[in-house]
Order: sequence, then structure tokens, then C-alpha cells
Amino acid sequence: MLAYLGNKEVWIRDAYACADPSFRINIRVVNETPWANLFSSNLFYVPTREEIKTFKHD
Repeated sequence: MLAYLGNKEVWIRDAYACADPSFRINIRVVNETPWANLFSSNLFYVPTREEIKTFKHD
């Protein structure tokens, strides 16, 4: 993956799946295109400013 993405511009989004905090999965989405990254923001929940400070992807 590093060899493939090594010379490309990528977009990264930290998000989580599932609204219930007890089942929440923290994810990091890596995209090659900005439109795919924007689309991922519609698929997953965006952490608040407070949550992003301590965010660690699973």
C-alpha cells in the first residue's frame, strides 16, 4: 500500500461507524480522490472537536 500511495496525494478522514457509543468503531478512511473522501463523510459519523482530540482509529 505504501508503495502504491507513495507518490500520490491522498485525503484522510477520521470518522466512526455506529451511533451507539458502546458499539462504535473508530475508522480512518484514506482516499485517492477528494470526491471519495467527501462521500465517506456522508457514510460515517464525524467526530466532534472534542472527540477528535483523543481519536485513535481501530
